[in-house]
Amino acid sequence: MDDVGGFSHGQLMLALVACERHRAALDARQTRIIAALSAERVAAHEKQHVRDEVASVLRLSPSVHGRFELAEGLARLPETMAALEDGEISVEHARVLTESLVGLDDETAALLEAAVLPYACTHDVYDTRRKAGRDPRKIDPLSAEQRLEQ
Repeated sequence: MDDVGGFSHGQLMLALVACERHRAALDARQTRIIAALSAERVAAHEKQHVRDEVASVLRLSPSVHGRFELAEGLARLPETMAALEDGEISVEHARVLTESLVGLDDETAALLEAAVLPYACTHDVYDTRRKAGRDPRKIDPLSAEQRLEQ
């Protein structure tokens, strides 16, 4: 384990940020693996077996559906997955965005991502949740549309 006792306050803060970025990248990798497991062609009754197996190998409660839902939601939000991989957002930010997809068609989901993701990269999870809870066409209609066109 690294000895951080000699670090200055600023160095400790930078090290903490670096750890968080690495954690986000690992969360993204794990999410991609779970998405691949979820996408495997198995019968519907075997999908629960896969979830139970994931819960077992990760030593989690049998209710790991949140991780599968996150993986499935991020499949609809490629820019959000890229931001998670790059450590620009945390897995909690990504979860906020995927939870906001419920009931949205793909076009509206893309608008939501275009409007909220840049905000999520510079704000905390609480504020991101508040922004994501709004109608994406009302958040920032012009720039959301412009980002989609790019």
